[in-house]
Amino acid sequence: MMALLRGFSALASPALHSPPAPTAPTPAVTGASGPATCSSSAPRVLVLVAVIVALSIVDLCFTINWATSVGMVESNPLARSLMRSADCPWVLALWKVLTAGLGVGIFIATRRRWQAEVGAWLCALVMVWLTVRWLQYNAYMTDLTSALDTLQGAFPDKYVLMTP
Repeated sequence: MMALLRGFSALASPALHSPPAPTAPTPAVTGASGPATCSSSAPRVLVLVAVIVALSIVDLCFTINWATSVGMVESNPLARSLMRSADCPWVLALWKVLTAGLGVGIFIATRRRWQAEVGAWLCALVMVWLTVRWLQYNAYMTDLTSALDTLQGAFPDKYVLMTP
């Protein structure tokens, strides 16, 4: 009987009725019940955002430099249309800041999601590719400066010259 009472008192001890100790949250893919997050991707997304911002500034500087000096072939139809209609480097810069800023803002706001990291990697790779293309363009244009009339005639729908 004594053993039974001891077993009963052990069951009634406060340690068994206290709530479980809190555990540290672990990043997990929750599936249909919530968003898929991975906090380890946040620092990588921030580094990729810094790369995107830096290369976007390089792209803007090259664009304004060439478009306001001797002209250039602009392959982006939206930028080309804006450059022709506004004919102002400040409008182009504002457009670039707004569009790149929107994308960067989305990456920062969603930086803990794996999808943001994938998107940031893709965007950073595109910006690296674009920077390499700019370096090639700069190398070729120094040799082709005398043939700009021919270049303008070859790509009349893509050639842009803005006033400084």
